[in-house]
Amino acid sequence: LAGALCLWAQRGSGPPAEKNGRRDLSKFASPFGRRGGGPWSPLHMMSPPTHLRRGDDGGSLQATQGVSSDAALQDAPANFALMGGVARDLDKARFVGLLRRLLSETRYLQNNPRLGIVPEEKRAAKIVMDELAPYSTAKGGPLVIEELEYVPGRSNLKVVYPGTTSSTVAFVGSHFDVVPADPETWDKDPFELTEEDGKLYGRGTTDCLGHVALITAFLAQLGRMRPKLKRSVVVVFIAGEEGGEKGVGIDEVVKHGKMDEVKQGPVYWVDAADSQPCCGTSGMLSWSIKCSGRLFHSGFPHKGINSIEMAMETCSYIQRRFYDDFPPKPEETAYQFATGSHMKPTQIECAKGSLNQICPETTVSGGIRLLPFFE
Repeated sequence: LAGALCLWAQRGSGPPAEKNGRRDLSKFASPFGRRGGGPWSPLHMMSPPTHLRRGDDGGSLQATQGVSSDAALQDAPANFALMGGVARDLDKARFVGLLRRLLSETRYLQNNPRLGIVPEEKRAAKIVMDELAPYSTAKGGPLVIEELEYVPGRSNLKVVYPGTTSSTVAFVGSHFDVVPADPETWDKDPFELTEEDGKLYGRGTTDCLGHVALITAFLAQLGRMRPKLKRSVVVVFIAGEEGGEKGVGIDEVVKHGKMDEVKQGPVYWVDAADSQPCCGTSGMLSWSIKCSGRLFHSGFPHKGINSIEMAMETCSYIQRRFYDDFPPKPEETAYQFATGSHMKPTQIECAKGSLNQICPETTVSGGIRLLPFFE
């Protein structure tokens, strides 16, 4: 209960008062409806959604105080005449061929530190570097290519197409690692690209090697056509996104000053697709709560302390406090966020034992996605 006690201590409210020698938990509703004034509903455990509420102005930011209207998403088409012959349409054969090569490495790009699965992002980075090599400064081309490897075998990659001014436009966040795939649960081989009925199948086609291939194809177009642009185009492909590791990916890129120039213009975080672009993004914080109880036979629950129940009660309480402290903000609509800030448990681990034993130890872990409208 360390997490809950810390919150109580910070709030100064103290732990629950005792009633007849027992803690009074009546004000903390249980998932099982054992306490509290009304019936429990699963809706109580759900994050409050922030729906897109767009008016006739297409979601203008004008109505939100303190938000620059320059950040508004526009429906007006881009002026492709400024791109100096760069094709508007995707070269499908080139894109699919590149994606096929990337997916052929996904068996070695799977990432789940909790399961001891560590990716080798350098394999994907090499494919991208090979694709762009003919247009690199080393071969007399315009692309400045820099491999950023802070952990052996776990490469980030920075590519810059220089403009004529110090202003920039940056595409950041497309990552080389993927979520693990169990081939037995797939109808097709997840580690190979399958093209069927106009659709592409395989681990990473959307999250996120499809984005890597798309941006790489765009960079190759810039390298071939060499349009004269005012803004430099800065692309940063990253390692270690799926596992949330520190000292591997974007945090090290920032730490070493490799992102400094992107402050001179807009930054687009290009990851798994949503239904529309949005301005801004949610940060990710990891958390865990470890509850220790007392092992005993389940036929005598009053002699044991059930760590699973403790974890559920604690998690439920902290979630309610989170949503009280971080409610929906009007800026969420202006910036077109699909959801508000939220805190969710995503993993639960229990001490091994039999079904007739009260579990003595439980750890719940999860993530917090906090919108950038709070100090």
